[in-house]
Amino acid sequence: MKFSNKKDINKFIFKVAEEYGKDVAAKLLNDLMNTGFLLATLIGQTIPYSDFKPIPVAKAKTLSPKDYDRLRKEAIERYKEISTPDNQILYTTKIGAARGYDNIVNMFTTRGYFVNALDKYIDEPVVSSLMEGVDKNEFYNYGNAARKGIMDRVKFTAQPGYLFRQLIYLAGNDVAPNTKCKPKGLLKVTVSDKILYRYIKINNEDILITPENLSQYKGQQVEMYSPLFCTYGTTYFCNRCAGELHRHVLNSKQIGITAASVISEFLYTKLLKSMHTGAMGQEYAVSVDRLLSSIIEHNEEEET
Repeated sequence: MKFSNKKDINKFIFKVAEEYGKDVAAKLLNDLMNTGFLLATLIGQTIPYSDFKPIPVAKAKTLSPKDYDRLRKEAIERYKEISTPDNQILYTTKIGAARGYDNIVNMFTTRGYFVNALDKYIDEPVVSSLMEGVDKNEFYNYGNAARKGIMDRVKFTAQPGYLFRQLIYLAGNDVAPNTKCKPKGLLKVTVSDKILYRYIKINNEDILITPENLSQYKGQQVEMYSPLFCTYGTTYFCNRCAGELHRHVLNSKQIGITAASVISEFLYTKLLKSMHTGAMGQEYAVSVDRLLSSIIEHNEEEET
């Protein structure tokens, strides 16, 4: 199996856990970690100055936030074109060791727009890149973005933890084996490896997506059963809506607990992301508000 990034490694570990058990997968992870530390010590590579290349793009303070998002994506594609295969910055980014291409654009092109502590766009973008250096006005805008990150950390650190405890009580659902409900609806999805061991419906036939038949349906637009629409009960999901993922990967029928963990982790990451990005060009609270609203709305529907 060829590994080109961290996702490939994750898939491999999941496959090992499925075929040989969690203990073998845990030992393999530990051995991989030790090997990685050893190789990093022996082969340690540096980033030469020649790897730091400016990316020419038509930037101006009159561009809108949307234009800057487009400009940054364009800069990423240009960087890929001008970078040589032995460029260490590009290499660490491609394999997932660096924090994405945004950092490259920040260094070699432009920072773009920021949001302030009130989640409002600052009037002027930071046109300069870190390689060029910022002027006094741009430096002040940097300060606004830094304060935004600090305030988010202060305001929101405690909330996801409390929300997680609430979700544990709210979503502690088990899977009832060999059961089928009459769902309120089905999700429209595109078949990919992200829906492995979930049931889909094609021509009134229920089909379980597995590694063996994935290629047969991959890329098709289909309807999928989901716990969101399960009508089996308040403390259980039917087996068809829940799918078989809990058998093959989670090794637990308590999929509500797993869902609570995923949701709270998402909220925590989104709420605090501005602390790591300097509140760059996105209002992260919007997606969090939408998720919280959808959870509340779904619970109200269940109560009625």
